[in-house]
Amino acid sequence: MKWGAFMEHNQIICFFDVDGTLTIECDDQKILVPEGTLNALRKAHDAGVLLFANTGRPYGTVHPLIKTLPLDGFVCGCGTWIMRDGKELFRHEIDRNERIEIMHKIKELNLSCVYEAKEGFAVVDPLNHGPMNRIVQTYLQDGFKLLEVSDDLVFEKFCLFKNVDDQWPDLSFLKNYDKMFKGSTFVEVVPLSCSKGKAITSLLKELNISYENSYSFGDSVNDVEMLKVTKHSIVMGNAPDEVKKLATYVTKTASENGLYEAMEQLNLLQGE
Repeated sequence: MKWGAFMEHNQIICFFDVDGTLTIECDDQKILVPEGTLNALRKAHDAGVLLFANTGRPYGTVHPLIKTLPLDGFVCGCGTWIMRDGKELFRHEIDRNERIEIMHKIKELNLSCVYEAKEGFAVVDPLNHGPMNRIVQTYLQDGFKLLEVSDDLVFEKFCLFKNVDDQWPDLSFLKNYDKMFKGSTFVEVVPLSCSKGKAITSLLKELNISYENSYSFGDSVNDVEMLKVTKHSIVMGNAPDEVKKLATYVTKTASENGLYEAMEQLNLLQGE
């Protein structure tokens, strides 16, 4: 793994969840980056702070707007893929035979699924699952690539969906995966060897950046591992209470320019 140039131990690094932290969703499902958030990123970047997006989305479904922000790198797919300065540093691929076994089992269990990959996404939907359909339609409207479901499909993680009145079937075949349940009908599935937090730990070590100079910003349950491994954990005002309990600083919501407020209070905008 090639990580790039040696970094100073006193370098400051920040990791940002995307949905609900860097962005807000409007009523028409359009994604916006609040002006205060953009200003905070620009000022911190100009001040020499390293800025990484750290998202559960694979790079193939990261909104094009996010790719225009002054970011130094991306941690995508809950740590299954890492990029810095346009160069891939790490990618975890599920073994082909294991991928095929997973796809066949999901089909057997009659679950709807979104398979997520660096290149895009693929869908199986025997349930005609409403919430999943809305996600897929948003992905298509944003121009993300729809991949074909076949034994040759390469994916890093996936999300399973069931009907609200059904029980989850036996998911013990996913013993090598972390299963993050979000509500009663949706579970995000990620290889146990990967997480937002493990990616941060690896980057801090390889870039020789002190734990004391690490900051994470999030709003959701899939940000928990990220918030646990940084010295400073900043949680947005719309986050569940279980996530706020992990915070060293709770700020306002993204739409209330909570990111700017927090970064200003934490002296991350020194260049202004």
